[in-house]
Amino acid sequence: MNNVFEPFQWICLKNGSASVDLDVGTYRKEFFMKYAGEFEAECGNGYDWELFAERYMKKCFPDMTKSIQFDSESEMFCIYSEHTEILEKFARELKRVTEDLRAMETVWQEVRKHYRVYAAMEYTPSKELVLSYVGVTTLPLEERLKQHQLSGKNFMKLFLIDAFTDRDEARAYEEVIEEIMTNPSLNKGHLFQNENNSLHPCGDNALYENATTWAVVNMRNKGYMSQEGKLDVLDTFYKEAEVLDFSVRTDSGRKDSHFNIMQLENGMLSVSLDTSSYKKEVFARRLNEGIMGSGYDWEKAASVLRQDFGPDWHSDVYFDSEADLFCAYSDNAEKFMEFVSKLKELCEDNTRFEEVIGRI
Repeated sequence: MNNVFEPFQWICLKNGSASVDLDVGTYRKEFFMKYAGEFEAECGNGYDWELFAERYMKKCFPDMTKSIQFDSESEMFCIYSEHTEILEKFARELKRVTEDLRAMETVWQEVRKHYRVYAAMEYTPSKELVLSYVGVTTLPLEERLKQHQLSGKNFMKLFLIDAFTDRDEARAYEEVIEEIMTNPSLNKGHLFQNENNSLHPCGDNALYENATTWAVVNMRNKGYMSQEGKLDVLDTFYKEAEVLDFSVRTDSGRKDSHFNIMQLENGMLSVSLDTSSYKKEVFARRLNEGIMGSGYDWEKAASVLRQDFGPDWHSDVYFDSEADLFCAYSDNAEKFMEFVSKLKELCEDNTRFEEVIGRI
């Protein structure tokens, strides 16, 4: 089997599990030299390979993270699992993406991104400025604002709260801010109502408790939140808004049924979907499992579709969703438009759509 994975080595362990190892130092050293400031060693050591592989797994194969463990050392990269079929699948993907330098760099450009936590401001019908939404994105805030506006939101400005390299940390901030902003006795007027956060007590309760507890402590340590629970960080946005002149802009984009397609400033194409009402009746059948039809749930469904296309699609179509907004993007226009077309076909076939929802 080793010929399949070279230069990685497949090792069958005595307890029935298996490991995939790599003697580091020469393979893809040009990649690690190019991004030397982001890794420990100039040519890439075992921990650097682990960082790349772990982020790739979390981004493109999140379901595998519970089945595969890392055990690298300075001179060797190592992953292992008792679920040998899952390990073999990831090993094949890791070999495929690293044997093509361009693909490896494309993946790294994606998984190294910062997850920006932001608050959106809009006018109420009475012309009062309020912070009405909190979200997470890897895109520049101006691009995310355009997507929201194309999806029908009346947001005037997005304000950066903080940025993280770990998506779960950003989601924890998102959830805590959303919950606290429902308490008007502590915080200024608001309309925070996005209740479809992927970190929800109806989902993985242990993950929710651990993540939100960390977020509260972190916010207090950074001075974002008072001991009483007042979000001081948001007050600065109201002060900034007082001197800003908001103008309503119409941005170029193509609205295609529920899906809005636009070209980003960096040349990539993106598709977005307001998930606040579309197909809610299908997702509602799994409501007791924490599947509520959020942007994150749509992302899981789209990931199933992408997986059915084949392994090559993982490095061509990426996701950047949040509570009320599903978003996918790509720099491969041909594959991207094919993906959007297949996603629309899926949505128009309720029987197939339910089958895909059952797989997430």
